[in-house]
Amino acid sequence: MTTFGTVTVGLWAARTGRIGAHRAFMRGPYFGVLGVFLRVAAVPDLRIPQLAVHDLPALTLWVVAVLASAALAVYGASLLRGPGTAHRPAAEPPA
Repeated sequence: MTTFGTVTVGLWAARTGRIGAHRAFMRGPYFGVLGVFLRVAAVPDLRIPQLAVHDLPALTLWVVAVLASAALAVYGASLLRGPGTAHRPAAEPPA
């Protein structure tokens, strides 16, 4: 749940012009994904590399399901936002 929270707050910070906060909140998920990738590459006995080698149709189905659920989440979020809600530009930096 921590990743969902930090990514959500990081995206909100970017949309509202708080770039420093955005960078701070996005570092954790970035390094987390990088660590998971390195673990999968270093330990080929894990489930996903085994699926890729031995059961490609199941891996394909799994990836399609994950992408479809992500697309539905984005679509649902756009419906919740409603029409007429424009992006608020970032405040001008002090001169």
